[in-house]
Amino acid sequence: MSIGQELEYIRKKCGLSIIDVCNSMNISESEYNYMCSHSIKPNTYQLIMFISASKHPISFI
Repeated sequence: MSIGQELEYIRKKCGLSIIDVCNSMNISESEYNYMCSHSIKPNTYQLIMFISASKHPISFI
């Protein structure tokens, strides 16, 4: 599982909307979808903000 796929799995598990995740990571919805589907690794800031928003650990890192 890629980091993008794991982020999407956690987002769905926690019941977060894509807009909430995109706002916290400071990216657009199209950038988020591209990150999830093309195995683009988010930067450190984006990972910290995602963990802060979801309050869920990421096991891929």
